[in-house]
Amino acid sequence: MKVYKNKIVRMQRFLNLLRQETYPNKESFRRMLMESDQAKEESYAVSTKTIGREIDFMRDEYKAPIYYDDSELGYYLTDPTWQLPFQTPDQEEFFTDLFALRIANKTIPAPLRETLECLEEVQQAALAGSPDDLQAMESLISKDPRIPEIAPEIYKAVLTAWQESRPMTIHYRGAGGHKSERQVDAHALYLGNDSWYIHAYCHKAEGFRSFALHRISKAEISDGFFKKDLKVINKIKMGSPFSYKTIDNAEVIASPQVAQLIAERDWFPGQVNEWREDGSLCVRYTKVAEDILISWVLGYGGELQLITPPSAVDKLKEKLKKLQKIH
Repeated sequence: MKVYKNKIVRMQRFLNLLRQETYPNKESFRRMLMESDQAKEESYAVSTKTIGREIDFMRDEYKAPIYYDDSELGYYLTDPTWQLPFQTPDQEEFFTDLFALRIANKTIPAPLRETLECLEEVQQAALAGSPDDLQAMESLISKDPRIPEIAPEIYKAVLTAWQESRPMTIHYRGAGGHKSERQVDAHALYLGNDSWYIHAYCHKAEGFRSFALHRISKAEISDGFFKKDLKVINKIKMGSPFSYKTIDNAEVIASPQVAQLIAERDWFPGQVNEWREDGSLCVRYTKVAEDILISWVLGYGGELQLITPPSAVDKLKEKLKKLQKIH
């Protein structure tokens, strides 16, 4: 079992490097494994011959689109979305259960989060984990009441469609209550505004839309497959998929009372923290959604101060005037 587990981990790590377009070859990958083994006290390093056999295995058995580029002296994927198939029902069941936990529970302790966010470690845990290990993992999850509940049959269908690049038909209720049936291709799955969404190509709208999982009342997987658009996925990774107005060079001061809390995580992409002598924290963002930033500042009840840009500060003051008038 350990030999098979190590093989799965090595193949997945190699695929991750291919997706990053680093053009690894057998020797560079062997060195990377050795360095990782020394740093993390692991035992995944093997000879270049073994690495070559595992590359051939992926190409021959799974038809992996792996090719060698003579100019780059390394391997690459012609289809970056290609994934190593799961091999046993136990692995699939583990992945589904893990996903169910993660979409129902937002807060995962940092050491575990770093492990579980990497697909290779999910596969490794699926191969090596015992029922006691899985129960222990569940006990480490804490629920976040802000995230709406999602029906188990919905997240299982969505997970399968997203993971396998399969189209699906959903019955969806919009924020205004309007109900519709749509054929969608889920290209990405993400957490935004304290809710889980799929960012999908909607055949009815003939364009990409985001759909909240808790508003899906029915989901059925359809025949066929689609190819994920990496440009769309990368756009979501770089920022919000929602159509918010963005502002440049935003700066916020966090009071000493909340400074440590603000510094513990990146609230928006590209966060830069600078501690001040009085114990407060200056937080800077090169680009951020204006409305979301203002709502975030207001949510801390005076413990956060928006400094720049002036246009956002003026908008914040207008919202405060409205709040004062209402209350």
